[in-house]
Amino acid sequence: PARNYVTIDYSVPAGVTKSAVVVSNMLGSKVREISLNDRSGKARIDVTDLMDGIYFYSLLVNDRMILTRKFVVRH
Repeated sequence: PARNYVTIDYSVPAGVTKSAVVVSNMLGSKVREISLNDRSGKARIDVTDLMDGIYFYSLLVNDRMILTRKFVVRH
């Protein structure tokens, strides 16, 4: 479980004009969006202000969701 932050490895295809990581809660409400400026790397997401529970992060490329994964926050 995450306590302070979550680190996400990402890689997006060449020619992508817009990419982001979106964090959602169990109800599907967006709680955070992080724009990605590089084609690959690590996105570090601060979760200290999120309540304990299950969340999902999705990789959006050109406004299309290409990957979704789950993580747990427990302080």
